[in-house]
Amino acid sequence: MKNCVTLILKGMVIGIANIIPGVSGGTMALLLGIYDRLIRAIGRFSPRTLTDLWRTWKGRRGGSSSWRRFCEEYDLGFLLFLAVGAGAAIVTMSRLLKYLLMAHHDPTFGLFFGLVAASVLVPCSLMKRKSWPELLTAVVAVGLTIGLSELKSPEERFEAEQEKISLQENAAEQEDASGGQGLSVREFGSLFLVGAVAISAMILPGVSGSFVLLLFGVYLDILSAIIHLDVRVLGAFGLGCAVGIILFARLLNFLLERYYSPTMAFLAGLMVGSLWGLWPFKEVRYIGASQKPIYLANLWPDRFQGNEWLTLTTTIIGIALVAAFLRYEKTSTAE
Repeated sequence: MKNCVTLILKGMVIGIANIIPGVSGGTMALLLGIYDRLIRAIGRFSPRTLTDLWRTWKGRRGGSSSWRRFCEEYDLGFLLFLAVGAGAAIVTMSRLLKYLLMAHHDPTFGLFFGLVAASVLVPCSLMKRKSWPELLTAVVAVGLTIGLSELKSPEERFEAEQEKISLQENAAEQEDASGGQGLSVREFGSLFLVGAVAISAMILPGVSGSFVLLLFGVYLDILSAIIHLDVRVLGAFGLGCAVGIILFARLLNFLLERYYSPTMAFLAGLMVGSLWGLWPFKEVRYIGASQKPIYLANLWPDRFQGNEWLTLTTTIIGIALVAAFLRYEKTSTAE
C-alpha cells in the first residue's frame, strides 16, 4: 500500500512537471529514481502487446494466473499508479494555468520564458561531444523553429484566428442544434500528430512536453479540453500519445543510441528557437464576441511599469527555479 501511494505521489510530481513548459517530466523521473524502469516499461509495448492481450483475454496463457503474468510482464501496476498521480496533477493544475494565461499573459509567459531559457542547459550538459556537427544541428533547429513561427505575417495570423473563431462559433451553434458532432479530419490529424510528438518529448530528460504543445500553438486548447473534459479533443490527442509511445519513442531511442550528441543539440536548438514564440511582450488584438485576445508580433516595451516589472520578475523566478533544481539534481547524483 505504501509503495502504491509513493508511486502516485511520484506520478503527481511528473504530471506537474509535464504541464509546465520548460520543466521536464523525464528529468523529474530521473531525479525520483524511476526513469530506467519507466523507459523499460514503455519500451515493452509494441503491436505484439495487442496479441498478448487477446491471448490473455481468451485464457490461453495459463488460466487464472494469466492476467497476473500479463500485468507483471508489462509492469502495468507501476504504470497505472504513476498515471493516476500524473492525471490528478494535470487536471488540478490545468484550470490554474488557463486562468493565469488568460488573465496574466505577460507574467505567465515571462515565467515560461525563464524556465525554457534556463532548461536549455540540460540537453547541452548531456551532450558527450560539442563540435561543428552539433553546432550546425542546433543552428538548423533554431532556424526551423523560428521559421515555422514566422511563416505567416501578423496580419495573416490575425485573419487565420478570425476564421478559426468564426468556425468554432458556427460549430458550437451546430453542435447545440444537432446534439454534438465529431472533429474534422484535419483537426483530428493535427491533434493526433501533436499528441504523438508531445508524448515522446515527455519521456526525454531535459525536454518539456508542454514546450512541444506551445511550439505547435495548442497548449491552451489542450488545457481547455482537460478542464471541460472534451472527449473529442482528448480522444484524438490521447490516441496520438498512444501511437507516439510505440513509434516515436522508439525512433528517439534509436537516434539517442546512434547520434546522441547531435540529437541533444537539435533538442537544445528547438528550445532556443522556441524563446522567440515565448517572448512575453506582444502586439495584442481582440476578436470575437468574447473579445478573445490574440497575441501577434513580438514587441519591446516602450516603458517599464507594473506589468513589465512583474514579467521581468517572473522570468528571473523561472530561471532561478531551474537553476535550483539542477543544483539539487547534481547534489543528489553526487551523493
